[in-house]
Amino acid sequence: MTAAWQKWQDALIVAAVLLLGGLALATAGFAHAGTRTEAAFTPYEHAASFAYSATAPEDLVYDGTEPRPGEPVFRALSDTVTVRAGYEFRTAADAEIGGQAALVAVVRNDDGWRREIPLGAPQPLAGGKADLQAVLALADVQRLIDALETSTGVRARQYSLAIEERVAVRGSLDGQPFEDSYTAAMSFALDPLQLVLQWPQGGADPFRPSVQRMFEHSRTVTNSFRLLAWDVPVPLARMLGLAGVGAGLVVLGLVAAAAARQRHRGEGLPMPPRYRERLVAVRALPVTPATRVIDVFSFEDLARIADRLEAVILCASEGRTAWYAVADGLDLYRFQVAATVSLQRGQQGRAA
Repeated sequence: MTAAWQKWQDALIVAAVLLLGGLALATAGFAHAGTRTEAAFTPYEHAASFAYSATAPEDLVYDGTEPRPGEPVFRALSDTVTVRAGYEFRTAADAEIGGQAALVAVVRNDDGWRREIPLGAPQPLAGGKADLQAVLALADVQRLIDALETSTGVRARQYSLAIEERVAVRGSLDGQPFEDSYTAAMSFALDPLQLVLQWPQGGADPFRPSVQRMFEHSRTVTNSFRLLAWDVPVPLARMLGLAGVGAGLVVLGLVAAAAARQRHRGEGLPMPPRYRERLVAVRALPVTPATRVIDVFSFEDLARIADRLEAVILCASEGRTAWYAVADGLDLYRFQVAATVSLQRGQQGRAA
């Protein structure tokens, strides 16, 4: 096997591996959808905050002029309550949140009766946040209670009063359209003498209520398939598969081109393969003044001499003329190829 053929064989093996491997990978890639839809859950949180204050004569019933958080508001000393509320939408995902928030006072009794008092116009959210403030006149609340008791005769020793922060959010969350609503409340017990904060069960902070929720939606992700021990993304499999097929075709093209050139080189001189193994390309035939040059009639004659002497066949070119020769001491047996055939260095033989 010649060195050239060994190289071609190696190249053909490489081309076959690239073609078959690339074709298998591309086929698997195109057999699967490039993307798939899956359920996604994005956590987020509604966080509110409350505070209240009322004025009273200094150092009369409070340490200062207003109650500390959690202290009652005495109606004989204060006829208004200032309420402050905040809101923040929290999430670790990408979010663009708008919407609005509003404060509403809700008075009710244990029988299910209820009335609402809006505390100002709704305010827009800015960056998913809001800060609200309003003043509630306890006299307005009492007028609603008096109207109930006068018109129905139903009286209660105590009513409940809740300051509700009602929030409506809309926008996008984790790249998906998003809408939600949330209501947080700070509750009081109301009787003719005082307004008393109601502490939630379980020890929750009445001034910082919050709730955590999950946004369930669908999203499109890159599909993949199992290949041995690896999960291969479909787009990557398609790209690598097509690249492998392309590379294999390039290698095949190069081998075919090289084979065509090799055939073209030997078209003018049919030669048995065993003699091609003996060819040695030289720059010039070893002719000296002492050399006796003997021209033979055909290449077959020269080949028989090479067989008898067990010698290599020298080949050289001069312009577009090719010479083949066998040296026997000072004798040089020579054969000239037709002028239309040119010899290129390395033609099916070893370079000297």
